Amino acid sequence: MMKGKIILTVFAISIIVSGTILVTTNNNKNVLGNRNDLQDTQSETLGRGENNYQVYYTSDYLYTEPNDIFNHSSLVVIGEYIQDLKSFVGNDERVHTVSEFKISKVLKGDFSSDTIEIVRLGGTVPLSEYIATQTQEQLEKKGISTLSKSQIAKSSVEFISQDYNLNLKQKANKKFVLLLNYDSNTEMYVASADEYSILELDTSKNEVYNINNKKFENYSFIK
Repeated sequence: MMKGKIILTVFAISIIVSGTILVTTNNNKNVLGNRNDLQDTQSETLGRGENNYQVYYTSDYLYTEPNDIFNHSSLVVIGEYIQDLKSFVGNDERVHTVSEFKISKVLKGDFSSDTIEIVRLGGTVPLSEYIATQTQEQLEKKGISTLSKSQIAKSSVEFISQDYNLNLKQKANKKFVLLLNYDSNTEMYVASADEYSILELDTSKNEVYNINNKKFENYSFIK
């Protein structure tokens, strides 16, 4: 696996060591970008007949097991997914999404509101917003510089985890255990380890989904 550069994001307290974005291809995709360039940690694939670039990313974390993330999170709550409020390109040139949850229980830390907005990695933004964060050299490497203004205007960029595609919109009204840390710069709560810290909860068994083991398990912090 090609390692990526160290990520220094505005969400500095997220438990991320480094990240790299991978390319997946099939017969229906065109590859944009140079995979052999070790300095280029972002490449996209463009589906034919679709106005959508898909960026597949993977990240290295200090912790991916729920117990470890719980211990290193300042706030842990059980929340029901309501909606995504907005997506934006962060200082790390990756797409982040602000999602809203209705809180039913606080497992760790202090939080008094009925709802919470959290920042997580992933989401979709207009291609024009993504282009604004790129240098001309980056655009040329990825083939984006050749697109017309009309193509750009009707295109978007979607960031998808290579490890686990957390599609919250398909899980409306589901409950999740959210393992969070507070970012004083943005004054918002951030998912401590992105998709590894937004864990679907099976309320009938009181178990959470472990992405590593790909199954629901019981943990002592779920009371």
